[in-house]
Amino acid sequence: MGKQFIKDYQVTYYDCDAKSRMKLSTLLNVVIYFSGIQSEDLNRSDEYVHSLGVTWVVTNHEIEIKRLPKKKEKIVVITEAKSYNRYFCYRDFTVQTADGEELVVVHSTFALMDIESRKMASVTEEFLAPYESEKTKKINRPLNISLEKVDYERDYPVRFSELDVNHHVNNAKYIDWLLDVLGYDFLIAHTPRKLSMRYVREIEEGTIVKSTAQVEGLETKHQISVDGVLHTEALIEWRRENEI
Repeated sequence: MGKQFIKDYQVTYYDCDAKSRMKLSTLLNVVIYFSGIQSEDLNRSDEYVHSLGVTWVVTNHEIEIKRLPKKKEKIVVITEAKSYNRYFCYRDFTVQTADGEELVVVHSTFALMDIESRKMASVTEEFLAPYESEKTKKINRPLNISLEKVDYERDYPVRFSELDVNHHVNNAKYIDWLLDVLGYDFLIAHTPRKLSMRYVREIEEGTIVKSTAQVEGLETKHQISVDGVLHTEALIEWRRENEI
């Protein structure tokens, strides 16, 4: 078990979608931001990490959703860097109501990447010591899907506002592309129950992103590509709005 970090947050109207619920991409941005605050408190800020010639990257998310927070709702985010091996670090986030009702659980996989070579760097015990994470030999198996057919497809130009401080597309933006391609009618009638996604490659400014999706009942498969090269893939399980 790692060292826990707990932070309160109140959902604002601009965090929400047309159903007055917190957008999944916004929720992901908030919880990742809170993990950064914990790292700063533990003297492992971005500046410190970059001084070592490396940077954090997200490789996978597993998101389990009982319900998304509502507009003006006060929530509590609990996070801990639970375990690590030579190349990957596993961090959990739990989003609760102020009364302790569990709403969303996020299991995230992080890796260190060499800033110059853009290749993965090894994780040391000394580097992670402040987090009190458990060392493990286990490596979580990454998502690997294929689309047998394309039911939805749409192109998105990468805009300046979608870039992060590393001049690559912000991780949460990928979720917007995954969902948006399904269209209004599908999204207004369904809400995600579980989302599994794998980041394969970074996306840079000036590119055209293609988001494709296959629908099989209450399950959708997704791929995000640039010039025919896969950059992200995802599997989403849905529930109908009238079943909530």
